[in-house]
Amino acid sequence: MEDVRILSIVQADGWFAVFSAGPDQERSEFRSRLLCWALVERRNGERSIVGIDTDQRGTVEIAGYANNFVRYEFGAT
Repeated sequence: MEDVRILSIVQADGWFAVFSAGPDQERSEFRSRLLCWALVERRNGERSIVGIDTDQRGTVEIAGYANNFVRYEFGAT
């Protein structure tokens, strides 16, 4: 996990984080509903917008920082 500071959050209704669920050869994926979008700032001052979701244990995390993150996606489940 990168060291960032959250500056602001907004709702992410209808948005999902998509993750790889298997080896590259089988490229299966699963989706996780985003809780919100966050404007974050890194130590070097660089800012970006990231999606925040929860993992299977219920831990809140920045989806895009996961090793198996693929993309953000909008749409129905």
